[in-house]
Order: sequence, then structure tokens, then C-alpha cells
Amino acid sequence: MSSEYAKLVDVSESGSRYYRRPDGRIIRVSDHEPNATTQAWLGRHAEHVVSGYESVIVTPTSYCMRVVTPPKTGEHIDTSRVRVGGGLTPAELEARRSRVGASDVASIFGIPTFKGRNAFSTWLDKTDQLEPEKRTSAAINAGNTLEPVILDHAEALFGPLARNVVVHDPQGCPIASTLDGQVIADGRVVEAKTSGIFGPVHGSWGEADSADVPDGYYIQCQTQLLCTVAEVCELVALLGGRGFVQFHIEPIDGVMDQIRAVTTDFFERYVLARRDPRSEWGDRLRDVHGVPCECDPCEPVLETVRRYRKVPAKVIAMDAPEQVEAVLRWQRLNDEKLSAKKAADTAQAEVLANLGDAEAAELPGGGMLTHRETTRKAHAVAESTYRALRFKKGK
Repeated sequence: MSSEYAKLVDVSESGSRYYRRPDGRIIRVSDHEPNATTQAWLGRHAEHVVSGYESVIVTPTSYCMRVVTPPKTGEHIDTSRVRVGGGLTPAELEARRSRVGASDVASIFGIPTFKGRNAFSTWLDKTDQLEPEKRTSAAINAGNTLEPVILDHAEALFGPLARNVVVHDPQGCPIASTLDGQVIADGRVVEAKTSGIFGPVHGSWGEADSADVPDGYYIQCQTQLLCTVAEVCELVALLGGRGFVQFHIEPIDGVMDQIRAVTTDFFERYVLARRDPRSEWGDRLRDVHGVPCECDPCEPVLETVRRYRKVPAKVIAMDAPEQVEAVLRWQRLNDEKLSAKKAADTAQAEVLANLGDAEAAELPGGGMLTHRETTRKAHAVAESTYRALRFKKGK
């Protein structure tokens, strides 16, 4: 193996394993060989290196290998290049803040997204006001883990793919997308999705080969088509209870024109100017762009605003009437929650007293009340640091 390939730096923390070459490109560690179609294409167009690894295959756009022994580099790992769970590195995240990505567009339009993002969340992210997200879930982990499997399936359908391809709007709008895959032969876009692997299937999924996918994903695909000028986006989904399902989304000029207008307006008016969009974006979406919103596109999302990057010891005056009312409303609702909890505990105590030494009770109409032992699995809770919001009344 040449020194160029030998000097690989581990940039993985969880999920799939990744290694970065000195030129900055990433090698993904896969636990399976490429399928026959991909292998044949790689044999013609790729450099095949074997030394310390099994089947290390390097192409200009993608990498696949099986590890025998981990690389020994002794090099310091630059944390700006650490890729977590198959996601983006901090350096790539920083680049994303300079543009509106395909996965951001739905939130700007006020369309509910899988991760609960909205226009205000996107604004906070693009203006770099948030701490890195630590939250994960079984569904998110499954999506990261299964994406390569879905793309391998797509290669069997459409032929070899270039993966993780970054494309920009050819008309110069601040819009870009990182494609999951793009068919090398004809440029078709391939988007990989999962739903229902853990828990229920989210969103409305129609018949195979239709364009009937959840609204947020439809807008994402239209944005990818806008950036690539491709003739179709093949959305390949792994759905609980249905398996692999292929959807066929063609570009719609009117939709793409509106994506350009809305996202450019939001980016220039609020992101570049660092102007809080909460007071007007919903009205502007409706009145200027003709986009009806069923809900406030800038309502703060608790999981997001908890990540606000704080300035130590900074104190502000919160004296605007609506700000004071928000504090008082939060305190009032919190008091009501505590009162309801106390009342529920009192009622529960009365029910248990009436149940006495019985484990169950039959109720009128066929109802059944039970009080049986349940075993909770042992688990260790690691020490953690967090912020707690508290209110202290003035004197």
C-alpha cells in the first residue's frame, strides 16, 4: 500500500467506521463486498489496493473496504473532521451554514419534519447560535446504519452510484444539497429513507413508483432536482411492513421556482442579516409567497432552544410585555402541572387503598384494574451536566 493510503486517520465515533485520507477524502468501512454490478464497474474504473485490509476499493467519489486490522497512524485526530454516526463533520456543518440545504427547505416552508425542525430552528443553526446536537434515537441510528444498505439496493436497480455528492443551484441561489447517491450512467438522483424500523411508519407513503411521499421529503427531492437539473429523483425507502419501496419524483418547474424564491428570501432577509424571523416569517410566507401555514413556522422548539450557546455571566433585561407574559404563563402552567400531579397522586393512593391486598379488580363494563410486579432492566446512568430553567419571584 502506498504511503498516501497508509496514512489514514480514524474519524469515527459511533455507527459506521470512517477513515480520512490526507487529502481530506473519506473512506467508509463496510462489512460487505460491493454487489456484482458495482464490482464490475469498479474493476474498470477504480484503483484496487490490498495491504492490511481486505478489498480496499478507492474511486474518485466513493470508497468501500473491509477492515482486517485498524490503521496505525499515531496522528493527532483533528476534531473538526470527526464524523459522528455517519453524519457530517463540524467542518462540513460549517460549510452548510453558508447555504440552505435540501433538508432545510421544508422547515422554511413551515412543513413539519421528522426531527421537529422549523424555520426558527433552521435560522438558529445557520446563524451558528446552537451547541452541537447530542440527541439521538433508535430511529436516527437505524437511518444512519441502513443508508448504505438502501444505496446498495439502489445500485442493484439503477447501476453504480456516486455517493455523498455535493451540488449547488446552477442559477446561483444560496441553495445546495448533499445527495445520498447519483446514478453515474444518467445522473438520476437517489435519495435513501427509512421509516417504521423502530415504531410506527411516519408520514403518508403511497403506492410504489408514485410521487406520493411525505411533504417534507417531496420538497427535499424537488430541491435536489433543482440543483442537479436531473430528470428524476428515485426515492428508495425501507419501510416497516413493506420492505424496499421505490418512489419516482419528477421536477416541477413551479415548485422549484417557489423553492428558489422562498429560500433566497429567508436566507438573505434573516440569516445574512442575523434578524430574528419569529415576528414576521409566517405572515411573509402567506402574504408575499402565497404559502399557507397550518401552524406557526417559527414557534420555538424546546429541544432546539435548549441548545442555545450561552455567554457566561451574561444577564439581559426581559421587560417587553410579551416576554414577561411568557415567563408568567410558563410559571402558571408549571404550577398547574404540579397541582395536577399532586391531585393524581392523591387519587392513586385512594385507588390502591381500595384495592387492598388484591392484584386486580373488575370494573363495570368489563374494565380491569391491575397492580402487578414489573421488572425494570438494570442500567447505569452516566454523570451529565445540564441547564435547568428556574423562576424566582421578585421582592
